[in-house]
Amino acid sequence: MSARANQAAVMPDGPMFRFRPRRLLLILSALLLGVLLYLGIQRLVNPLNVPVDKIRVQGSFINVTENMLNPLSESLSGVGYFDIDVGVVQQQVENLPWVAHATVRRIWPDKLAIHFVEQQPFAVWAAGGLLNENGEIFKPEVSTYPSDLPVFQGPEKLRDKMLDSYRRFSGLLSPLNMRITKLKLDQRQAWQIGLHNGIHLKLGREHELERLARFIRAYPRLSSMDRGGLKRVDLRYTNGMAVEWKQNRT
Repeated sequence: MSARANQAAVMPDGPMFRFRPRRLLLILSALLLGVLLYLGIQRLVNPLNVPVDKIRVQGSFINVTENMLNPLSESLSGVGYFDIDVGVVQQQVENLPWVAHATVRRIWPDKLAIHFVEQQPFAVWAAGGLLNENGEIFKPEVSTYPSDLPVFQGPEKLRDKMLDSYRRFSGLLSPLNMRITKLKLDQRQAWQIGLHNGIHLKLGREHELERLARFIRAYPRLSSMDRGGLKRVDLRYTNGMAVEWKQNRT
């Protein structure tokens, strides 16, 4: 057998492999693109890869201070964009004593926006806390109480009634430039009013508006009497009133 025949016997049956640089480059490029795409997807779905970098807080900042919000802001800084539960953050903001309600939203790609509305204090609730204009009690630090609020003392279940009556009483007293500093409703639902000038009114359990109107009609004459000023007026009578003066006539 010839040498050519021997060589033919050992040659492989399939096609010969040839090194092609262009094909290898395409394969490597496809692999690299796949890796980059995977990493990009991981960045989107993995909150640890998209940390919140900026937190914007908006509100009136009358009684709410930046110091109240700083612990919350610090706890959120660097947390993943998709890892933040906006409902939980909203509740944390609304738990601040001077916050009435809040909204929280994400801003792509790394921001969080917080907006809050402050409580509007209407009166000091004598049993503890402040009363807002809707009759709800909230309890900030006593040192933050506004100094010009009236004090309400009464059964907690009658807060709404006290708010409504305060507005009615104040409307009647406004022509005399008198301001209510204390409003009391006892367990028998009898009314008492303390005025800014020190006068104390007892209105009783019924016909309180009519009795207050009676005092208003009589006030010009009473105030003209030289007895050192009014101290207490008891209006729990059908047609009259009992008056106590700061001092007797000399």
